[in-house]
Amino acid sequence: MERAKRLELSTYCMASSRSSQLSYACITGDVVEMILLLSRGNNAGLARVAGCHYLGMLMDMLKAFVPLFIIVSPLGALPLFLAMTAGDLPAQRMRTAWIAALTTCVVLVAAVLCGEAVFRFFGVTIDAFRIAGGVLLFLYAIDMVQMKQSRMRTTQEEVDHGTTKSEVGIIPLAIPMLAGPGAIATAMVLRLQAPHDVSGTMSLVVAIVAVTFATWLTFRLGVRLEGWINPVWMGILLRLEGLLIAAIAVQMLVAGVSGAFNLHPAR
Repeated sequence: MERAKRLELSTYCMASSRSSQLSYACITGDVVEMILLLSRGNNAGLARVAGCHYLGMLMDMLKAFVPLFIIVSPLGALPLFLAMTAGDLPAQRMRTAWIAALTTCVVLVAAVLCGEAVFRFFGVTIDAFRIAGGVLLFLYAIDMVQMKQSRMRTTQEEVDHGTTKSEVGIIPLAIPMLAGPGAIATAMVLRLQAPHDVSGTMSLVVAIVAVTFATWLTFRLGVRLEGWINPVWMGILLRLEGLLIAAIAVQMLVAGVSGAFNLHPAR
C-alpha cells in the first residue's frame, strides 16, 4: 500500500504544476510529501506542509477542548468547591484546586489511552457508546437547565461526606464532580473519532491538559473573587452550558443511531 501511494504521488508530482503540488501536499500533510518536496529542494513547500500539519493538530485540539470544557464544567463545580473549602486557608484552597485539576487530568487521559482497549474487550462499538453517552449527557443537561444538582455528577451524601474530610480535591470534587461519567464518555468518544495516530492522540491529550488548567484557573479566580460572584449571572451561565451540553448530546445520539442503523448517506 505504501509503495502504491508513493507511485501515485510521484505520478501526480510529475503531471502537476508546482503550486498544485504544494496545495496537494498541504492538504495531506504526509511524511512522503515532505520527503519529495525536500528532495526537489523546495524548502518553502516543506515549511508550508509542516505549518498545515500543525494547524490541523491545533484545530483538532480546539474541537476537543470546547466540548470537554463545557462538560467538565468548572463553573458548575465552583460553588461546590467554595463551599467545601470555606474554612480553609487560601494556600490550602489553592492546593485543593491543584489536586482536583490534576486528578481530573489523570482520569480523562487514562480514559483516552485505555478506552479503545476496553471497547474491544467488551465488544462495544463506538455507535453504541455514542448512544449511551448521548443519553447520559442529555439527562445531565436537563438538570443543568433546570438548575438542579445532578446526582450523575455527585450526590448529597458525597457532598456531606466530603465536607468532613481534610482533602476533598480527589473525592468528590474531581471524581465524580469534574471527571464524571459524562466527561469520561465524551473523552472516549472523542478518542474514537480522532485519527488513530500519534498526532490525533497528542491533540486530545493537550486539549485535556488545557481543560484541567482552565479548571484550576477558574477555582483560583473563584477564591479571589468569591465576594463578587453574582448567583444570578452564575445561573445564566450554567443554563447556557446546559443548553450547549444538550446540543452535544443530541449530536452524539444522531451520530450513534445513524452509524448503528446505516442511516447516513453513502459517500
